[in-house]
Amino acid sequence: MKDLKAIVASIKYVYNEAKNYSKSYIGKVVVYCILSIVAPLLLLLLPTICVYYISTQGDFITFVLVLNGVFAGYITCLSISTYLEQMITWDNTFVRLKRFFRKIYEKCVECDYKFYEASNAKEERLKAEEALYSNWRGVELIMKTTPKFFIDGISLLIFVASSTVVSYQVLLILLGMIIVFLIIEKYAVPAFIKAKANLTTHYNKERYIYKSSKNELKGKDIRNYRLANLLDTAMNKQFTLYAKYARIQSVVLVLPNLSNTIFGFFRDLVAYTLLTTAVINGSISVTEYTLMIGIINSISASLVKIGKDITDLHSASLETQDFMIFMNEQSEFNHGKGLDIKTLTRPLSIEFKNVVYQYKDLDKPTINGLSFKMNPGEKIALVGENGAGKTTIIKLLSGFYKPTSGEILINGHKIDEFNIIDYYSLLSVINQDVEILGVSIKNTVAVTDLAVDEVKLNQAIKDAGLEAKVASLKKGTDTYLTKNLDEEGVLLSGGETQKLMLARALYKDGDILMLDEPTSALDPIAEGEIYQKYNDLTKGKTSIFISHRLSSTRFCDRIFYLRDGHIVEEGSHEELMAKHGEYYEVFTIQAHYYQNNGGNGYESVF
Repeated sequence: MKDLKAIVASIKYVYNEAKNYSKSYIGKVVVYCILSIVAPLLLLLLPTICVYYISTQGDFITFVLVLNGVFAGYITCLSISTYLEQMITWDNTFVRLKRFFRKIYEKCVECDYKFYEASNAKEERLKAEEALYSNWRGVELIMKTTPKFFIDGISLLIFVASSTVVSYQVLLILLGMIIVFLIIEKYAVPAFIKAKANLTTHYNKERYIYKSSKNELKGKDIRNYRLANLLDTAMNKQFTLYAKYARIQSVVLVLPNLSNTIFGFFRDLVAYTLLTTAVINGSISVTEYTLMIGIINSISASLVKIGKDITDLHSASLETQDFMIFMNEQSEFNHGKGLDIKTLTRPLSIEFKNVVYQYKDLDKPTINGLSFKMNPGEKIALVGENGAGKTTIIKLLSGFYKPTSGEILINGHKIDEFNIIDYYSLLSVINQDVEILGVSIKNTVAVTDLAVDEVKLNQAIKDAGLEAKVASLKKGTDTYLTKNLDEEGVLLSGGETQKLMLARALYKDGDILMLDEPTSALDPIAEGEIYQKYNDLTKGKTSIFISHRLSSTRFCDRIFYLRDGHIVEEGSHEELMAKHGEYYEVFTIQAHYYQNNGGNGYESVF
């Protein structure tokens, strides 16, 4: 019953979208179904009419007129239904591409960030995408199979009703056939679902390996370290596992049809025996015999078809349900009415109150009881070892994740009090890992293809230290990044990319500036130039800065040294150096490194 409800819900959901795509879609499907039911019935009558004429020696003119009339009806129904089938097939594809792809695209760009990073949520998103992979998966398979199911089901009822005039034995065999089919289907479903889940897992792993093999950045390591064999081994392992579960799924799908075949043999044996005996005994005429044989053959064909229809509908509904589940996921953040950000007093204050955050796939919190307050316009540096929780703090403040417990306040207001889209407008963020879109430099910095403030654009590029590079390009800010969309596009170095991201953050001019390792790919001289401007770049903004180069933190008002998700040391650079604690130890080691490599401690970096 649960599976039936899921199938019905999936059909209603998909056809509602199809109806919204085209008002005439449902009408075309209904007409197609009616004609597809009538056409085989007319075809079934043709041999019966011929046998009747031969056995009765009736009027030839009448015979020709009736035969041609039935044949003309059959050809008309077949031609129109074939034409409609082609139209519906195209409509099905357009519904999938224009309605469902659009829906999942809009969902993906608005959904919480966890659906891209957290393993369980990411898996849910990928499973939803599977419903749109091809013409024979998910939503489009629903649209293809539902009309067939009604056509085959109604045809089967008509044929079964006709067969009862032959013998109740045939009806009993048909009933047993359906019962056994449903029992096998019931027990096959859990195995099918499990195999499908494993198929999804290993397919996604195969896809990851394939994407890695052609990734521009990974391509260097693949060649330098001859990783091709390693990738090949990993791909073969996933393919082997994928093939294993594909075979299991195939067996599960075959079992119901196998039972139909076995029962079909006994059904046909009984039917043919009874009909032949009836003709010999004179109980029925040869004409009736011909008609009944046609009906029995049609029942056999309809049962095979409807068995496949049920299997396809069940498979498609599982994928469609995955799509529906993802689409119905509610954001953890406020997408409704929120506080008017225009009324906030600038610069903004930030406060973490006993914040705890634990990733679902980890056994302990990454952020553990973190509390601090940033004054309006204050510049804070977050430093500490890898895994201390620095980037997670940025993600929490960016509205990517909600704290497991505790509160994050902006000017005393919880993030939930803001519409999350409005809240994003307060932020200018440079994330640790970035991947450039293949659009122009202008569009990348301004993040729009509409009117761009050229003065503001050029100033942001200048402040980020990218002015000379842009000036050297023939098309200037109209130059495309990468060659994916323009053969004349350019490939920026790692340092140039970081400068570009800084320019984007400066152009957005958010009230909260967050920089996560913004200069890690820059040389010391370029880095020094950026930090000499740091006070100007952050003027009127509340800013958080993450860096492993502790020398850069001297520009900040306060420094938080983190370990295991909480602050262990806090103060200015001078204050922390005077404490001779963990910050002092790490800074001294780094300064000694620069001195031993031809520099003069901190000053040599800038």
